[in-house]
Amino acid sequence: MSLFELLIVSIALSMDAFAVSITEGLSLKRFSFKIGSFTAFVFSIFHVGMVSIGFGIGLQFSKWINAYDHWIAFVLLSLLGIKMIWEGAKTDASVSLEIEKKDRGTNRMLTLAFATSIDALAVGVSLAFLDVSMFLSLSLISFVVFTISLIGFWIGVRIGNRFKSIAEVFGGCILLLIGSKILWEHLH
Repeated sequence: MSLFELLIVSIALSMDAFAVSITEGLSLKRFSFKIGSFTAFVFSIFHVGMVSIGFGIGLQFSKWINAYDHWIAFVLLSLLGIKMIWEGAKTDASVSLEIEKKDRGTNRMLTLAFATSIDALAVGVSLAFLDVSMFLSLSLISFVVFTISLIGFWIGVRIGNRFKSIAEVFGGCILLLIGSKILWEHLH
């Protein structure tokens, strides 16, 4: 997997965190770098942790499923992509507006971070079957998720909930394309 492809996967992976960061910013009248960077940091740490766990799981089972690794990567990324597109298409703005009005407690933030990083577990499993540097992957994912989450928070403060669904659909399409490319390269 090239650095560019890894960057694209990192961006796609960060779309859930981006969407939630927008909703986190909605309740603020002014941008707070402290709150925004805390939100982005928590999302970034959870994504890195889940990718690491998935990578470890993938390595444990790689010797048994090496012949099918491209199919596994394709199926996992495609399912995640379809899930993100489905969630983006059915998102109801009034529901997300109710969510962000609640308090910003630590438990709530940890729950949101966990929920947005579940996809990262499957991506980690997929990365274990590809020729990628674990350090480079985790560094890039961490940076991209942090940056995009902070931008999402800022957008939430500035313009509201208009782009949440679009971000999820976009991220899902990217994951579908990457999964298809992996399968295509292995079959040809």
